[in-house]
Amino acid sequence: MQDESDLWIGWKNVRFGDGIVRFGKVLRGKKRIGNGDGENEDEDDIFLLGSCSSKKNKFKKVLMNAFDIDDLGNVVYFLGMDILCSEKRIIVHQLKYELELLKRFDMMDCKYAITLAKTDHKLDSDPYGEEVDATIFKQLIGSHRYMCNTRPNICYAVGMISRFMSKLKLLHYQDAVKILRYIKGTLKYDIMFPFGVSNDSELICYLDFDWCGDRVDKRSTTECMFIYLSALISWYSKKQPVVALSTCEAEYSAGDCLRVKLFR
Repeated sequence: MQDESDLWIGWKNVRFGDGIVRFGKVLRGKKRIGNGDGENEDEDDIFLLGSCSSKKNKFKKVLMNAFDIDDLGNVVYFLGMDILCSEKRIIVHQLKYELELLKRFDMMDCKYAITLAKTDHKLDSDPYGEEVDATIFKQLIGSHRYMCNTRPNICYAVGMISRFMSKLKLLHYQDAVKILRYIKGTLKYDIMFPFGVSNDSELICYLDFDWCGDRVDKRSTTECMFIYLSALISWYSKKQPVVALSTCEAEYSAGDCLRVKLFR
């Protein structure tokens, strides 16, 4: 289990036999262990991912023979995300983090919202608007961006508000608070990865864009999501690098962003 001092190192693919095992590493900062020579080393956590259980277990035995490690079983908590494993599915959610966030910003008793924003709602720089505390606003937006790990439905709204981090106004803060109100009403939402799905085995992509949706620089925003084996596996929302002069050009730019996402 990770605490606040844990540092996510990243993923690494290792070729093992005729397959590839992927493992992630977390460096733990608070606990230190002696190596027998009078020196201390940081304790770290490693977890493995693989589609073949036999090869994964074999690779695990190789690691245990080479290093002094313990097998803690299936991961249940990782960087603020709870992971529930069963015979039919894997469920990932951030309920604990969401409740802590609502309590931190005094929103536990707020009225929940059923939508993130009004239809066709566009944000502007609002140069004459009332200013707000920049520190609190940035903490709120940073928390929203972290929730995007299990909340693909808030990616677009969070991305829109994040564009005004250097020009914070009350209008932007109210929209950020409304995202919290939406989270309050959807605490039971999570990401599910089913096991044993025999149909829908092809990769499905949904792509969309809002032409000249940014009122400040007139650039469009591309939104994309990938579904595989009936599960949402990847998503993003990103502003296009150039101003599209037509919907056709915006669509072409969105397709190019998709190509980079798939083949980078």
